[in-house]
Amino acid sequence: MKRLRTPLLVSLAATVLFIAAFFVIGSSQKAQYDQMRDKLANELGGGLSAVPLDQAMLDEVTQWGVLSSETADASAHTQSLKTLGKEPTVENLVDLLSGGMPPYAWFDLHRNRRNLETGAVLATITPVSVDGSIHVSADVGTAIILHSDGVASVFTDTEDGLRDEIRSRDQPGTP
Repeated sequence: MKRLRTPLLVSLAATVLFIAAFFVIGSSQKAQYDQMRDKLANELGGGLSAVPLDQAMLDEVTQWGVLSSETADASAHTQSLKTLGKEPTVENLVDLLSGGMPPYAWFDLHRNRRNLETGAVLATITPVSVDGSIHVSADVGTAIILHSDGVASVFTDTEDGLRDEIRSRDQPGTP
Protein backbone atom coordinates (compact mmCIF):
# COMPACT_ATOMS: atom_id res chain seq x y z
CA MET A 1 0.00 0.00 0.00
CA LYS A 2 2.84 2.40 0.80
CA ARG A 3 4.30 1.81 -2.67
CA LEU A 4 1.08 2.98 -4.31
CA ARG A 5 0.72 5.99 -2.05
CA THR A 6 4.14 7.52 -2.82
CA PRO A 7 3.73 7.79 -6.64
CA LEU A 8 0.19 9.06 -6.14
CA LEU A 9 1.39 11.79 -3.78
CA VAL A 10 4.20 12.74 -6.15
CA SER A 11 1.75 12.95 -9.07
CA LEU A 12 -0.68 14.99 -7.02
CA ALA A 13 2.05 17.38 -5.90
CA ALA A 14 3.32 17.81 -9.48
CA THR A 15 -0.21 18.53 -10.69
CA VAL A 16 -0.77 21.13 -7.98
CA LEU A 17 2.57 22.80 -8.82
CA PHE A 18 1.75 22.83 -12.53
CA ILE A 19 -1.66 24.43 -11.91
CA ALA A 20 -0.15 27.01 -9.56
CA ALA A 21 2.57 27.90 -12.09
CA PHE A 22 -0.05 28.20 -14.84
CA PHE A 23 -2.08 30.72 -12.85
CA VAL A 24 0.98 32.68 -11.67
CA ILE A 25 2.28 33.08 -15.22
CA GLY A 26 -1.22 33.62 -16.58
CA SER A 27 -1.92 36.31 -13.98
CA SER A 28 1.05 38.33 -15.20
CA GLN A 29 -0.05 38.00 -18.83
CA LYS A 30 -3.64 38.83 -17.87
CA ALA A 31 -2.50 41.98 -16.08
CA GLN A 32 -0.68 43.17 -19.22
CA TYR A 33 -3.66 42.27 -21.41
CA ASP A 34 -6.09 44.07 -19.10
CA GLN A 35 -3.84 47.13 -19.08
CA MET A 36 -4.03 47.34 -22.90
CA ARG A 37 -7.78 46.69 -22.86
CA ASP A 38 -8.35 49.41 -20.23
CA LYS A 39 -6.18 51.88 -22.14
CA LEU A 40 -8.21 51.33 -25.30
CA ALA A 41 -11.48 51.64 -23.41
CA ASN A 42 -10.49 54.76 -21.45
CA GLU A 43 -8.39 56.71 -23.93
CA LEU A 44 -10.07 55.70 -27.17
CA GLY A 45 -13.60 55.18 -25.93
CA GLY A 46 -13.54 51.41 -26.39
CA GLY A 47 -14.27 51.53 -30.10
CA LEU A 48 -16.74 53.28 -32.36
CA SER A 49 -20.39 52.32 -32.59
CA ALA A 50 -21.43 51.15 -36.04
CA VAL A 51 -24.65 52.96 -37.01
CA PRO A 52 -26.61 53.11 -40.28
CA LEU A 53 -25.52 55.78 -42.75
CA ASP A 54 -28.51 57.82 -43.83
CA GLN A 55 -28.75 59.06 -47.40
CA ALA A 56 -28.87 62.73 -46.38
CA MET A 57 -25.49 62.49 -44.61
CA LEU A 58 -23.96 60.61 -47.54
CA ASP A 59 -25.26 63.18 -50.03
CA GLU A 60 -23.98 66.09 -47.93
CA VAL A 61 -20.51 64.73 -47.18
CA THR A 62 -19.85 63.61 -50.75
CA GLN A 63 -20.44 67.22 -51.86
CA TRP A 64 -17.66 68.49 -49.60
CA GLY A 65 -14.21 69.12 -51.03
CA VAL A 66 -11.47 66.51 -50.71
CA LEU A 67 -8.61 67.46 -48.38
CA SER A 68 -6.73 64.21 -48.96
CA SER A 69 -7.34 60.97 -50.79
CA GLU A 70 -5.27 57.88 -50.24
CA THR A 71 -5.17 55.09 -52.76
CA ALA A 72 -5.86 51.60 -51.59
CA ASP A 73 -2.23 50.60 -50.97
CA ALA A 74 -1.15 53.89 -49.38
CA SER A 75 -3.89 54.06 -46.75
CA ALA A 76 -2.87 53.53 -43.13
CA HIS A 77 -6.17 51.75 -42.62
CA THR A 78 -5.45 49.37 -45.51
CA GLN A 79 -1.98 48.61 -44.15
CA SER A 80 -3.39 48.04 -40.67
CA LEU A 81 -5.96 45.55 -41.95
CA LYS A 82 -3.28 43.73 -43.95
CA THR A 83 -1.06 43.59 -40.85
CA LEU A 84 -3.88 41.79 -39.06
CA GLY A 85 -4.33 39.38 -41.98
CA LYS A 86 -7.65 40.88 -43.07
CA GLU A 87 -8.76 41.94 -46.51
CA PRO A 88 -8.89 45.76 -46.78
CA THR A 89 -12.64 46.36 -47.09
CA VAL A 90 -15.09 48.76 -45.47
CA GLU A 91 -16.73 45.83 -43.69
CA ASN A 92 -13.44 44.68 -42.11
CA LEU A 93 -12.54 48.25 -41.17
CA VAL A 94 -15.91 48.71 -39.46
CA ASP A 95 -15.43 45.42 -37.59
CA LEU A 96 -11.97 46.52 -36.49
CA LEU A 97 -12.95 50.02 -35.34
CA SER A 98 -16.13 48.92 -33.59
CA GLY A 99 -14.93 45.65 -32.11
CA GLY A 100 -12.91 46.62 -29.05
CA MET A 101 -11.01 43.96 -27.11
CA PRO A 102 -12.83 41.04 -25.50
CA PRO A 103 -11.96 39.86 -21.97
CA TYR A 104 -8.83 37.79 -21.39
CA ALA A 105 -9.23 34.08 -22.22
CA TRP A 106 -7.39 31.93 -19.68
CA PHE A 107 -7.31 28.87 -21.92
CA ASP A 108 -6.85 30.44 -25.36
CA LEU A 109 -3.46 32.15 -25.42
CA HIS A 110 -3.45 32.28 -29.23
CA ARG A 111 -6.65 34.36 -29.17
CA ASN A 112 -5.15 36.65 -26.54
CA ARG A 113 -2.09 37.25 -28.72
CA ARG A 114 -4.29 38.10 -31.75
CA ASN A 115 -6.35 40.45 -29.61
CA LEU A 116 -3.19 42.21 -28.35
CA GLU A 117 -2.04 42.68 -31.95
CA THR A 118 -5.46 44.15 -32.78
CA GLY A 119 -5.24 46.41 -29.73
CA ALA A 120 -1.85 47.72 -30.80
CA VAL A 121 -3.21 48.52 -34.26
CA LEU A 122 -6.30 50.20 -32.81
CA ALA A 123 -4.12 52.36 -30.58
CA THR A 124 -2.45 53.79 -33.69
CA ILE A 125 -5.37 54.19 -36.12
CA THR A 126 -8.54 54.85 -34.12
CA PRO A 127 -9.80 58.22 -35.32
CA VAL A 128 -11.50 60.94 -33.33
CA SER A 129 -15.25 60.90 -33.86
CA VAL A 130 -17.53 63.69 -32.64
CA ASP A 131 -20.45 61.32 -32.19
CA GLY A 132 -18.51 58.14 -31.28
CA SER A 133 -19.84 56.43 -34.40
CA ILE A 134 -18.86 55.06 -37.75
CA HIS A 135 -21.79 55.51 -40.14
CA VAL A 136 -22.11 52.48 -42.45
CA SER A 137 -24.13 52.17 -45.67
CA ALA A 138 -26.65 49.36 -46.01
CA ASP A 139 -24.44 47.54 -48.53
CA VAL A 140 -21.39 48.03 -46.25
CA GLY A 141 -19.49 49.56 -49.17
CA THR A 142 -19.21 53.06 -47.69
CA ALA A 143 -18.53 54.35 -44.18
CA ILE A 144 -18.20 57.87 -42.77
CA ILE A 145 -16.60 59.11 -39.56
CA LEU A 146 -17.38 62.70 -38.56
CA HIS A 147 -14.26 64.24 -37.02
CA SER A 148 -15.73 67.67 -36.35
CA ASP A 149 -18.43 69.89 -37.71
CA GLY A 150 -17.51 70.00 -41.38
CA VAL A 151 -14.68 67.44 -41.51
CA ALA A 152 -15.15 63.72 -42.16
CA SER A 153 -13.36 60.59 -43.31
CA VAL A 154 -15.07 58.69 -46.11
CA PHE A 155 -14.13 55.07 -46.70
CA THR A 156 -15.29 53.29 -49.85
CA ASP A 157 -14.69 49.90 -51.39
CA THR A 158 -13.28 50.23 -54.90
CA GLU A 159 -11.97 47.74 -57.44
CA ASP A 160 -8.47 48.61 -56.22
CA GLY A 161 -9.34 48.16 -52.54
CA LEU A 162 -10.22 50.48 -49.69
CA ARG A 163 -10.22 54.21 -50.54
CA ASP A 164 -9.72 56.63 -47.67
CA GLU A 165 -10.64 60.30 -48.14
CA ILE A 166 -10.78 63.22 -45.75
CA ARG A 167 -13.41 65.74 -46.79
CA SER A 168 -14.18 69.25 -45.59
CA ARG A 169 -17.25 71.39 -45.99
CA ASP A 170 -15.00 74.46 -46.22
CA GLN A 171 -12.59 73.01 -48.78
CA PRO A 172 -12.88 74.70 -52.14
CA GLY A 173 -12.87 72.65 -55.28
CA THR A 174 -14.90 69.83 -56.70
CA PRO A 175 -16.22 67.01 -54.53
